[in-house]
Amino acid sequence: MSEQQRPGSSPGAPRTGAGPFAHGGHHLRRALAVDLAIGTPLPDEAAFVEATPEGTEAPYARLLLWRRSMLYLGFLVLLPSLLIDTVTVIVQLADNDVGGIPVDKDSLAVQGGLRFLVVCLNVALAFGVFAAFRRWSDWAGSRKVLRVMWLVAFVAPFAIALFPMRSIGGGNAAVATLLGLAGALQHVVELAPKVLALIPGLLRAAVSAKVLFPRTTAPGWLVTLASPFYLLLLFVIMMLPYQLTGSPLLVLAMLCFLLGPVWLWRAGTALARPSTQAEAVALVKRTRGVSLALNIAGALFLFVGVATSAVGLDVGSVLKVLFGVAANIFILSVVAVDALVGGLTRARETAREAAARDEADPMDGFLEAASAASASYGASTLTAAQERSKP
Repeated sequence: MSEQQRPGSSPGAPRTGAGPFAHGGHHLRRALAVDLAIGTPLPDEAAFVEATPEGTEAPYARLLLWRRSMLYLGFLVLLPSLLIDTVTVIVQLADNDVGGIPVDKDSLAVQGGLRFLVVCLNVALAFGVFAAFRRWSDWAGSRKVLRVMWLVAFVAPFAIALFPMRSIGGGNAAVATLLGLAGALQHVVELAPKVLALIPGLLRAAVSAKVLFPRTTAPGWLVTLASPFYLLLLFVIMMLPYQLTGSPLLVLAMLCFLLGPVWLWRAGTALARPSTQAEAVALVKRTRGVSLALNIAGALFLFVGVATSAVGLDVGSVLKVLFGVAANIFILSVVAVDALVGGLTRARETAREAAARDEADPMDGFLEAASAASASYGASTLTAAQERSKP
């Protein structure tokens, strides 16, 4: 009996593949779908969707299957960055010669061990993403594994970066200064993917939450508040490759990257208003489409500008940063959506409990007090003015 003739299968269903990472195209389309549409469920998803009220239209089912596809992409995009980083660290550990410069071997060994630890933590993050992907139908378990592994992999490199590279110089002031500068550049390259992905991941999570819950206003306010900080962060980070290369292409890259958060900021007000599902999808589609085009153009200008510069920057490091940023955005989007949806759910439950107990909303009292105080102040000011105007 063919697959199309098996009970429970539909003619349009994707064919069953082998292994947990089959159906790559299906996961890609679902992860990039603006409306978070499930599409035709995969064979191992059909039972879950059928057991969910409203089926493919249920926000819960759309959230969990969108998470699954995002984790799929995050894992696959993380692999090239992880491979480049692993090979680089192994080569450096195998060759202790620092260009013939006399160094403190003990400090160099400690620094190499710390870098290897960072690689191990990134590998652990990859396993955590894989575990969360495999446990996609258990939202509580999946998000707990992902949150813990992401926090460890995110925080640890910042703590390890506190190791003073100057100590490798062995007391030689000139060598210590040179190694300190090289170490600063190295840590910028290593930490940039995590820092640059932080706010974009939050912004992507916010617009995804808006699609799931179109009447919610919190995602729009998050976009409005976070976009200016993201613009400043991008400007500061992009100063490094621009000043090193001086390439006009880096100016174009910077312009494209900076226009992205500006466009998101303009859309924040509209996202902060309650809307219908169709209105939310149309707004997010327009916002994300322009932002994605600007980021892709910026990445191309950045790569070509660095690759053609006479400074001799390592193209592998640039690729590592680009892949690392993309992977961290995918992964952080899932972490942030889990936190945002969980927070919105708890806030709604708290509001219902307060309404059931007939408790007054403190915000209502605040607005009433502010209105009364303003009216009272205005009346007293008018009376004082009238008194002063009397002969």
